[in-house]
Amino acid sequence: MKQIKVFFIVTLVLAALFSGCLQGSENVEKKLVPVPYPETAKSIANPVTKTETNLDVGRDKYEIFCSMCHGLTGRGGEEVSKNFQIDPSSLVSSGVKRRTDGELFWATKNGVNKTKMLPWGELLSDEEIWLIVNHIRVLQKEA
Repeated sequence: MKQIKVFFIVTLVLAALFSGCLQGSENVEKKLVPVPYPETAKSIANPVTKTETNLDVGRDKYEIFCSMCHGLTGRGGEEVSKNFQIDPSSLVSSGVKRRTDGELFWATKNGVNKTKMLPWGELLSDEEIWLIVNHIRVLQKEA
């Protein structure tokens, strides 16, 4: 059953990416866009503890849903994102490190306007997103 769910999710993600989310082959100047976090996102508290099991699950979720654009190390530059008009953020950059857990949660759940960041809240539960946020913090410590 888990394999069917993963296959369905990957198929859905790939369909979203290739149904108009990718730019054509024309040379489009790539620009980094600041994330428009609402002020209230800063204070959203992370309810998921960083246990070994939770961190393992967060890593698995990150690898399935995030690594195709942000890379396994969080630095971006993955093959699937090379045709994006706007580069995916490096999740280990100092700017992203300064964001609160609530801001990372909000951006992951709601997507980011004027970028290719999808609103994962339509596919992932809040708990799954928090698990991913915790894994991003691990990547930041390792960078």
